[in-house]
Amino acid sequence: MSLVEQDGISITLTILAVAIFLYSATFTDELMLRSTFVVVMALSGFVLSIVVKQYGADESLSEVEVKQMALWTAVSFVAIIFLNQFARTIPFAVTDEPVTRKSFAVLIAVAEENFFRGFITPFVASKVGMLPGSVLAGAIFGIYHFAVYGSVDVLLIVFGSGIILSYVALRTRRLSPPMLAHVINNYLSG
Repeated sequence: MSLVEQDGISITLTILAVAIFLYSATFTDELMLRSTFVVVMALSGFVLSIVVKQYGADESLSEVEVKQMALWTAVSFVAIIFLNQFARTIPFAVTDEPVTRKSFAVLIAVAEENFFRGFITPFVASKVGMLPGSVLAGAIFGIYHFAVYGSVDVLLIVFGSGIILSYVALRTRRLSPPMLAHVINNYLSG
């Protein structure tokens, strides 16, 4: 059994993110992005079908697990909001269109959670343990965002958020709580 499992919610959010990307690619005026649309759509469908068939989804959610997931989603989100109280507004250099900006915010949150909490966190935690793994995965998440934002104050917030989201993923053994918290945070920030 993996340290962090996909479930119906995380798979649905991943499919939503791919759909947002494909929708955005369809209505862009950039020739290069349009020309890659068919390839991206084909690869996305192929990869998603393999993921769903290969790993499936753990649909056996008990009432206790649903309550636990809701609690840890809320804990993650509140912790991120708390960390953001100490930061300046995070710039979004995507577009001035609120719908597109919010769509991109959802897309990037799902993509980051799949990569950082779905792959990096369990990999690191399997080598060094849950708490050190959460801190190390948070550091990797922070370094990635430092490259994106280039700001030390944002780095500290993202590093703290990365630790919290990694811990929650490992604690619940599910990708949905940190993914939902990250999506909500990015959507409201976008």
